[in-house]
Amino acid sequence: MKQILLILSFFTLTLGGTFAQQRSILGKITDGKDSSPLAGASVLIKGTQKGTTSNAEGGFTISVKPEDVLLISFVGYERQELKVGTQTSLDVKLKSDGQNLVEVVVIGSRSSQARTNIETPVPVDVITSKEIAATG
Repeated sequence: MKQILLILSFFTLTLGGTFAQQRSILGKITDGKDSSPLAGASVLIKGTQKGTTSNAEGGFTISVKPEDVLLISFVGYERQELKVGTQTSLDVKLKSDGQNLVEVVVIGSRSSQARTNIETPVPVDVITSKEIAATG
């Protein structure tokens, strides 16, 4: 009986210390120029597949350890790496990086018109910028 209590005490102390290191951190991701919120920005813990995205107000919550590094990215903006440390909240301002945004590819499949290229694994239509501008 003493051995069982000793083992249970050991696991309780060990696991309690492990979970005590994890905590939630709140953050907000905004545009560096006008401070508008960036909805859908990616927040990942470096070296893991654990992450989240920002909500409509640019806010996010993620469970982290003090030694974790957050990778924050959004299309058309420079990626940032931030060490968590003892912080309980983060305000992240991403800088615009228009050079990385060269083209936009849209994939869809609900068209009644003939495809431009039917020899590819998925249907492909090449749409010019004039055609896009004409749609409003």
